[in-house]
Amino acid sequence: MEDNLLDLSDTVSSTINVHSGVRSQAQQNSLKGNNANTVASTSQHTIGDAADISANNISGVDLSKAAVDSGNFQRVNLYPSGSVHIDQKNVGKGTQFYNNWKRKPNP
Repeated sequence: MEDNLLDLSDTVSSTINVHSGVRSQAQQNSLKGNNANTVASTSQHTIGDAADISANNISGVDLSKAAVDSGNFQRVNLYPSGSVHIDQKNVGKGTQFYNNWKRKPNP
């Protein structure tokens, strides 16, 4: 994951800010709290294969497009806040793009 994030940083010529990286299952469970319908029970974050990111002076749309185009991530999700989730969950051939966890055509 680290190498892929460094490559993405080079691609967009900006620092990648990691807002959430590896977390324990206990931390994942605490996120569920009152959000049981919007937070996953299991997450790629708990095995070190996910990060929630943003980049300085780059929109979430442009960052998610760059992440998809890189081919280094299995899933790329654009949150309404503009931050981007990237992970390595095997979803089949190629990168899949989501907007607020709804599958969309790649940007």
